[in-house]
Amino acid sequence: MKLLKKLRLNPDKPLRLNNVPDNCIDYFAGYTIKQKPGKEKPVGQLMLFAKSGDELNSYLIKLADYIGHDTLFWICY
Repeated sequence: MKLLKKLRLNPDKPLRLNNVPDNCIDYFAGYTIKQKPGKEKPVGQLMLFAKSGDELNSYLIKLADYIGHDTLFWICY
């Protein structure tokens, strides 16, 4: 998909999705998706979906250890 290429997501690397809506998961066909926390810290690619500022803040606290200097990190708000 062109949008995912514009976001520089790499289909050859695992993609960590947090709180992704069910109606959006099909956009990521062809990617190795991880939706549960793993031992890998930091991760290479991360997308966080949030519906409110409170939800966003809550997830950012939980995900802080998974975000590093080289993490490609997108927030979908």
